[in-house]
This record gives sequence, structure tokens and C-alpha cells, in this order.
Amino acid sequence: MTKRQRTIQDLAPFQGHFDPRRERWNKYTPLERLLQSVDVGGSPIGCWRWTRSTDREGYGFMKFRGRQERAHRVAWELLEGPIPPGLELDHRECENKSCVNVDHLEVVTGLVNTQRGCLKNRKRVCVRGHPLEGPEADIYERPNDRDRECRACMRIRDRARKRR
Repeated sequence: MTKRQRTIQDLAPFQGHFDPRRERWNKYTPLERLLQSVDVGGSPIGCWRWTRSTDREGYGFMKFRGRQERAHRVAWELLEGPIPPGLELDHRECENKSCVNVDHLEVVTGLVNTQRGCLKNRKRVCVRGHPLEGPEADIYERPNDRDRECRACMRIRDRARKRR
């Protein structure tokens, strides 16, 4: 009886995983690395908050398959399967960009994601906490219908400009 020679890939489920691009062993599998980088507790709605590096937009990222990928996309691919071509992930349950909980994500088209984002990202209060919606709101809407500015903050800004 001849003994079959084991390849490195045969050992992958037992000892981390083998990265064929770099031709070396990684100590942890991508799923283990993902779970080590997540804070599961502390959110009342069940967000899994990414605790490592984030990009300028607030999305977590990690190395996956030899490339830097957004952490919520990696979580989806590891736990749910591949994202179909032409579709995107939308944070439908929460507005937290650093959340990687796949229960908070939904696969949608780019158009749907953009439309939902415009509704979600409409500010309800200004930087200083003045309301931008409701009967007590004192706002100035610019002609392009995209920008709204609190009149109190506008006055503060104008006074600061005049002092210069």
C-alpha cells in the first residue's frame, strides 16, 4: 500500500490556510482574521463594528485574496457566498459604514443603493445641533436642492468672515 503524499493545500483546514500567491502559510484563516477585528457587543441594534483600519469614507478594510477589500464585502463573501456581478451591498438595517454584520446587509443594484443613500444621508440636524427638519427648522435651501444650511450657522459663519 503506497502512502499518498500530502500537499500543502490538504493541510489548510487544520492549520490556518495556505496563500498560494505568496507561497506561505497564514496563521489565521480570513474568517478568523475577520472575527478578530470585530466588536460584536455594545450595539443596541446588533452591529458588528469593525475595530481596525477604516478608509476615508468610514468603511473597514482588510487584505483578502491578495487585495485590500472592504470588510463588509469580505464578511458577505465568507459567510453568504459571492456577490453577483453588477450588484452591490447596502447597509439596510443600519447606517453604520463600519458594520460588517451580514444580517444588516442586502445585495441590491447600484441605482437602488444610491437612491437609499440619498434618503438616509439627508441630515436632520446641522453641525451645531440645530434642526434642519420640522416646523422649528430655520433653514436656507440652495437652488440646486441638494444643500441645506441652518440660518443660525450661516450667521455665525458670515460674522467670522467679516472679522477677518
